[in-house]
Amino acid sequence: MFTPESLGKTFDWVHARLLKTFDALHAEEWERCGMYAPTRWDPVSFKDYMTLEDIFRMPLLHFAFHLKQIAQESRA
Repeated sequence: MFTPESLGKTFDWVHARLLKTFDALHAEEWERCGMYAPTRWDPVSFKDYMTLEDIFRMPLLHFAFHLKQIAQESRA
C-alpha cells in the first residue's frame, strides 16, 4: 500500500525514467511502434493496441487514478 509520500517518490522515479527514454527515441518511433495489450488488466489505462505514446502515457493515467482514490479516502 502506498502512502502519499511513497506514491510521490514512486511517481518521481517513473517520471524521470520516462523522460530519459523519451530523449533516446526517434520521432518516427512514436507512431510506428506499439503492442497489443490485455485490457482486462487495467481497462482505465490500456487499449487493445497501444502505440509507444500510449504506453508511456499509461503510468501517468494509472497514477492519476490512484491519486483520486487517495484524495477521496483522505476526505472520508
